Amino acid sequence: MVIRLLLILVFLAIIDIYAFRGIHHLLPRGSRPGRIATRLYWLVDGILVLFILAWLYFIRNTEIPDYVTYRRFFYIAGGVMLVFLPKVVFMLFVALNDLKSLLVRVFQSAPAGISRTGKTPQLPVGSRIILIAGLFMSLTAFGVILHGMTLGRYHFRVEHETIVFDHLPAAFDGYRIIHFSDTHLGSYPGTGAVNKGVGMINDLDGDIILFTGDLINNRPAEARHFIPIFERLNAPDGLYAVLGNHDLGDYRRWSTIEKKSVNMDALTKLYNDMGFTLLRNEHRFIQREGDSLLVAGVDNWGLPPFSQYGDLSLALKSGEEAPFQILLTHDPSHWRAEVIPDTDIDLTLSGHTHGMQFGISTRRFQWSPAAWVYPEWNGLYHEGEQKIYVNRGFGFLSFPGRIGMPPEITVLTLRKPN
Repeated sequence: MVIRLLLILVFLAIIDIYAFRGIHHLLPRGSRPGRIATRLYWLVDGILVLFILAWLYFIRNTEIPDYVTYRRFFYIAGGVMLVFLPKVVFMLFVALNDLKSLLVRVFQSAPAGISRTGKTPQLPVGSRIILIAGLFMSLTAFGVILHGMTLGRYHFRVEHETIVFDHLPAAFDGYRIIHFSDTHLGSYPGTGAVNKGVGMINDLDGDIILFTGDLINNRPAEARHFIPIFERLNAPDGLYAVLGNHDLGDYRRWSTIEKKSVNMDALTKLYNDMGFTLLRNEHRFIQREGDSLLVAGVDNWGLPPFSQYGDLSLALKSGEEAPFQILLTHDPSHWRAEVIPDTDIDLTLSGHTHGMQFGISTRRFQWSPAAWVYPEWNGLYHEGEQKIYVNRGFGFLSFPGRIGMPPEITVLTLRKPN
């Protein structure tokens, strides 16, 4: 742990020094603007260090529940990203300028930065343009991150997706599923944003509401004051949910198995009090006008290091012949690992990725570092006749914000072909 922390500090120091080198080139240190820029640059670092030290002292010397302590550490991560990500952006432009200078040095006889008279020349026009562009992009990044940590994390977006299935039972043509995931209620300092999001879900008038796990960060106590909000959720065919990796209590140390079992009982009660039917490797049938569809749910199943509690065969037992099957499984990795090769499940719903809470998500283009880890990370995918929809999440975790990946509520409309 100490070695890892030291490596992080060394990495941040390299970013700091290299980015400052670009500021020094753009605004020479001896000039008045240069002196002001230098002081402001290091003042920001000093404020960040003082903030971290004061925040750690405050956290360690106040009587607050451990789940609140966990949430408050997020703001340290947010502060570091707010200060250093813009510097990384600027550093890339400094590196680009250095590359340009190297090429000039290769193709010119005089050493870069030294005139034939022996005096240090003014910064070349090309270099000035590159560094000014870098400074502009850095300030833009600062604004984008700040927005993501304030308004962006609460800006719920409703995504509409129509999915066509040849063998969808006729009574379910036009069936509206409201899907959401990863609320991480322990991350919210208040109830206002959650109240807003739940109100939006109710206003969508879905036939059924499906939740794909990670209601909490670690402990059921995080979410008890949200029960009255979730009690308002309603849909004609009910509310169904599964457990995600954070729900299962694996990220806490338990002195005995019995204590972990008590925690799980409290979580089950929490889901029930909110109005959800919790599907733990089991299924239910939804009936409509003589037709039916199966909704199955499994406990979290993910590729290592994530847990694999889900049991598909148990969840589908006695329901394999259902004319149409929907599976709730928290981690989309489950789809390629077991769902596609071992079942004929028509539609799988997942969450878990959060879209990494960072990237670009529009109707025509989407990208996130999450794509480097999960082949299916946001939106609708298909393999043959089987389809999966991955919701990018309702809440946030670790970084207290969302940048280009707004929290999502999904409306899935099932249709037969015209």
